[in-house]
Amino acid sequence: MRLRGPGPAGPRFAWTWDYPEEQPDEVKAFPELIHGKKPWAWTSTTPRLPRPVSPAPSLQVDFALRTEATGRYNAAFEIWLTRSGVAAGEPDVSHEVMFWVGHGGNPAPVGLRAGTVTLADGRPCDLWVGRIKTWDFFGFVFHQPFAEGVLECGYYLDYLLRRGTCRRTSTSPAWSSATRSGTGPAARSSTATR
Repeated sequence: MRLRGPGPAGPRFAWTWDYPEEQPDEVKAFPELIHGKKPWAWTSTTPRLPRPVSPAPSLQVDFALRTEATGRYNAAFEIWLTRSGVAAGEPDVSHEVMFWVGHGGNPAPVGLRAGTVTLADGRPCDLWVGRIKTWDFFGFVFHQPFAEGVLECGYYLDYLLRRGTCRRTSTSPAWSSATRSGTGPAARSSTATR
């Protein structure tokens, strides 16, 4: 990953990969940009995270990306939800909520497809539900990939909260600890710019 220097719209980041084709469905890496406190990190990039997510906050991601790829990959945003405001490592992770804004080569998220939803932003997507280690996974895979725009993640968090899927107990709400943006290569070579 490399910083391409500030441009008119701010800093630009890019990464390039070239992986062997064995195990084509396995994600090889997830080069990423983090905003907040990734549960495995010691500190947060902002004093505003972690924070409770009930009620669901407005969480807008304004982005522009370019991906040139062969093979299987996804371009996604992700929110880590934790059991406490400390976000103290893997045991504290309760949910991983992923937003696939682009993909190629027909990769599949973790778990099973639970249905199709269209929320207030009007973007139909498939909801995937699964389990990773000790936490629940929810993946929103948009039917129409988009490389730039504003993604209001709060709509999707609210949807999960209203369904009761992101609530552990009435006295212990889920906490949003970090948002990350990255590209998950599952085969061959690619370049991504954010």
